[in-house]
Amino acid sequence: MCRKPTRWAGHHVHHPPLTRTAIELGSERVANIVALGALTELGKFCDRMSIEAAVRAETPKVYLDLNMDALAAGYKMAAGVAMSHT
Repeated sequence: MCRKPTRWAGHHVHHPPLTRTAIELGSERVANIVALGALTELGKFCDRMSIEAAVRAETPKVYLDLNMDALAAGYKMAAGVAMSHT
């Protein structure tokens, strides 16, 4: 899903297709939620249930399904990246 990571200062730099994924879901406006899902999966800084609860609490009902789909797409995108480095 992502271009091959490059190395910078000893770190892998990924170029995930956040905006493209958001557009495929129906709106480029959810690229931030795709990114949130990817960062949550890669960074493990917060558990999924907490992030999902926060998104549900702060998202207007009309956009809830789209945001939850975007979050799931971000998780999936990052899981693919993580698997490629194991």
